[in-house]
Amino acid sequence: MAGLRDDPLFAELGESDLAQRMRGNHWIYACLLDARRAAAIYLRDLAVEFAAPIAAALRAAAGAFEALVDGLGERPVQEIAPSPWQLAPGAWSREMRHAQAARLARAFPLEHQAFSIVGEASALAAA
Repeated sequence: MAGLRDDPLFAELGESDLAQRMRGNHWIYACLLDARRAAAIYLRDLAVEFAAPIAAALRAAAGAFEALVDGLGERPVQEIAPSPWQLAPGAWSREMRHAQAARLARAFPLEHQAFSIVGEASALAAA
């Protein structure tokens, strides 16, 4: 997130370097959504294999991941984290980068919550 807010760095980047950063940012954002969406599906599927307290924890973690995906993916990825083949690198504005960073900052508490719940479920399963 800090990288998206590094305005002096972005001011110094040439078009090629900016395009490379856009590609990486787009890919990482898309992968984040995909991985958390898959985690939610996996945890819901896994929950049926366990007794009530563990199953409830797994479903709660899945719910946190789903909320994270809903928040990060409420608009198409190319609008939030554009790639250079969808938007000219010079058009990737400070406002766009800062909005994406703010969106990520709002989502990370859900990520922390989901992983904490998974840890709790793991501890219950190990007991």
